[in-house]
Amino acid sequence: MAEPHGDSKIVEANAHHLEGLDNVANEKIQDNSVEAAKHDLNRVDLDQLSKDAITIKSRAARRLAVVIMIQGLSVAAFAIDGSSIGGITALPAFRSYFHVGTSGAALGIINAAMSIGNICASPFQWLSDLIGRRGVSFIGNVILILSGILMAAAPNTAALIVGRVFSGVGASLSATVGPLYMSEIAPSSRRGLAIGLYCASYSIGAIVIAVVLLGGSYMEDNWSWRLPMLFQIGAPFIVACLIYPCTPESPRYLYATGKYDQARKVIARYHTTSEDIHDPVVIAEIEQIRESMERHDAKPWDFSLLYKTVNSRRRLWIIFLYSFFQQCNGSGMLWYYLPGVLKLVGVTNTQQVLGINLGLTVVGYLSTIGGSFIVDKVRRRTLLFTGWSVYIFFLALMSLCGGLYASNIGKKPTGYIVTIALFMFNICTGLFVNALHNMYPNEVLHYSQRAKGMGMYSFFQNCFGFAMSYGFSIVLADLQWKTYFVFMGINSLAVYATWQWFPEFRHLSLEEIDIVFETNGTRPVALANKLQEAKKEKRGELHLA
Repeated sequence: MAEPHGDSKIVEANAHHLEGLDNVANEKIQDNSVEAAKHDLNRVDLDQLSKDAITIKSRAARRLAVVIMIQGLSVAAFAIDGSSIGGITALPAFRSYFHVGTSGAALGIINAAMSIGNICASPFQWLSDLIGRRGVSFIGNVILILSGILMAAAPNTAALIVGRVFSGVGASLSATVGPLYMSEIAPSSRRGLAIGLYCASYSIGAIVIAVVLLGGSYMEDNWSWRLPMLFQIGAPFIVACLIYPCTPESPRYLYATGKYDQARKVIARYHTTSEDIHDPVVIAEIEQIRESMERHDAKPWDFSLLYKTVNSRRRLWIIFLYSFFQQCNGSGMLWYYLPGVLKLVGVTNTQQVLGINLGLTVVGYLSTIGGSFIVDKVRRRTLLFTGWSVYIFFLALMSLCGGLYASNIGKKPTGYIVTIALFMFNICTGLFVNALHNMYPNEVLHYSQRAKGMGMYSFFQNCFGFAMSYGFSIVLADLQWKTYFVFMGINSLAVYATWQWFPEFRHLSLEEIDIVFETNGTRPVALANKLQEAKKEKRGELHLA
């Protein structure tokens, strides 16, 4: 028998009413979760305490400077390797000895070999939870020394490729744990500055090798390329000798391994002018670390912590996306294949190419230094939006110039314009992007996830890097200037992904960032924005803003 029409309307109305009640209940739960998160965040303003606890002229600041310089040599070694293979293809002796051009599959596999090593080593970042952050850095730098010797003495292409693979292993261990270590050793209020200055060391290594390559271009024998390979040994040798006597272990690693007093002493010596373990900032940091570690506990080799909960999967999703955009935005490929990129607009003279390479490196260094001083003062999301957008603009300009040159229109001006665009590209990378590439992924992860998560970040990054290093060489040879459209599309996706999934972390300690991800019933991006507003309001009430 059919249900009466009136009863049907009543049932439908009741269903809508219940649905409305559910929505109201969910909104109330979400509001309560947000208020609880705001309360937890504003119990102690660690960012402000951190600013008050240390001065730029204190002994603690000088100790941090020493740590940055020593750890920075690890990333400088990574730069020397990466930049040498990018500029060394401009040397006729290298191309002749290994039978490669400025692009193509043969050069692609030599460039991509380092990514293979990176991929192999990436899953072993969890060792830093077992033997300490310094232990992994030490092992990585020793491997870099051995790989440098092998590449400098390479009798054939196979030996060079093997050396590049081992160099990738060493670089993955040392350069991945470096930002992780710096994020944990730096004061909360100076985290961006410390990591930014650490990143600037990459440019120092690149400048050194650019000068060596430029000098080598005036040599006609095989020493023109063997000498740059030998230079790769110096930086990791210094790090391996100084890392234990001159740098402390991460206080978070010390606390996680039950060395509570040592953790307090490290924070006091590196985060305060007073150097007192009873300083308010020491007490606050230790309390946050304790509370955070009580919420999560896992074995160093247990990767399930990265995916077993919804909140963990959110963090992993951000890590995956960031690694893709960091590796595939076009900046690295322009660096690795600079001779091929300049060839598209008629710049082929060896000295000119290496001179541009040196100039780009110096500009990159200076802009990264500048970016280090603004990264803590500007919202993370603003920097990312600006960086991706600027990339799109200059890639579009370079594609236009490449198309004009290919059509025999304005051949000389296009070379000048592309050179200027490359310099502007590097300046914007240094100002808006470089520090974040080494800071933001570390901030996303909880301590128990950080080593494993950064290992996965490195794994994703280097899988994409391998595809780009090998694939770009072939695509560049086939599509030439049209290749830039691929990167324009990727950077457009990066703008959307940043808006949709990347939360804001400015003014938050590593442990406070956990609130953004661990508060149930909320979206991390929306909650992070509300927490930023709450912190600003609180500071306004206390006249601290």
